[in-house]
Amino acid sequence: IELAHREYHASMEEDSGANLKDSMHSVEGSEKLDKVNYERLRHHMTHSIWHADLHLAEIVKLKGSFFKNMGFVRSGVMYLYPEEVQHLAELQQVYLERDGQVLDREGLYSLVLESMPHACYLAYLKLKNLKYIVVRHSSELRSFTCDGDVYDYLVAHPSSTLLEALVCFNIHAYDAKLFKRNLPETTPTSYVVVMSGLNMLSPRIMLKLLEEARGVPVMFAIMLPSGNIVFEEFTDATVSLNWKTDTFKLAS
Repeated sequence: IELAHREYHASMEEDSGANLKDSMHSVEGSEKLDKVNYERLRHHMTHSIWHADLHLAEIVKLKGSFFKNMGFVRSGVMYLYPEEVQHLAELQQVYLERDGQVLDREGLYSLVLESMPHACYLAYLKLKNLKYIVVRHSSELRSFTCDGDVYDYLVAHPSSTLLEALVCFNIHAYDAKLFKRNLPETTPTSYVVVMSGLNMLSPRIMLKLLEEARGVPVMFAIMLPSGNIVFEEFTDATVSLNWKTDTFKLAS
């Protein structure tokens, strides 16, 4: 079975800063912002507070224009996902309070890891560094290590399609005129599936996934043992199975 795909090589890996240490801007060795400068900056930053029960940050006071293609509104309240808060905090556009305390970089990083798989977070950072508009495909993020993980999830969620189960993010090429309210009507540049480790999915699952994607490329973000993220994008396939008579079935 031939799968047409495009690889993102190590040179891009280095340039995009997805290395485990680089992705956190050297969190372990980074110094805290100077308190005087930080207090001055906060007047120009979005104020948010953390809701542990929701794993979301509520925007209390919005500054800037980032909300046009990040975050979402629920019952009239503006929220950001944890990966969005971390990214915006690194850009000094948002600060986050938790239990009355403003979190520093290390605190934000710990919060992110409590809320989502590490591989998904690193994939998000790299995609943002590549200047994509990145939105969650659904409210829950998942990473997989092998076919067995996929089968286990589908057995536990029999109504889920492969696309719903596997895809973490929808990405769109950056366009200053593209707003998140238009994204549901806009075909994604790619769907992003996150894998932890060196195993890829079987051709059978890959073919079914591409069928459900209906022409939208599927990009795999693979977290290597080093913490680096490597991308491979699959766009088409030579279909060797007759899906009308040989349907995708779960292993019993």
